[in-house]
Amino acid sequence: MKRIAIEEHFFTEEYLKYLRSRKDYPRLETLKIKDREMEWLQLAPGCSLPSVPHLQNGLLDVGEGRLKIMDEGGCRYAGAFSELFPEWRH
Repeated sequence: MKRIAIEEHFFTEEYLKYLRSRKDYPRLETLKIKDREMEWLQLAPGCSLPSVPHLQNGLLDVGEGRLKIMDEGGCRYAGAFSELFPEWRH
């Protein structure tokens, strides 16, 4: 059976830089909590998510690392990714 990834999320460094520069929502903010600095994705007033480094790294990976994970999972087509990156088509 052929597996198709129907929803793929990704970030680019340029997009993260843009989010960090914004004053309005959505934006990335660095907050200090219990002597630790951490980035938070502020989506709306009272609605935020922590930007977990290993998840962010995964979202930034649009190369061999992601292809390897998809291959291991049996995915042969990656929805929008296959349109953006035709070389990903198997």
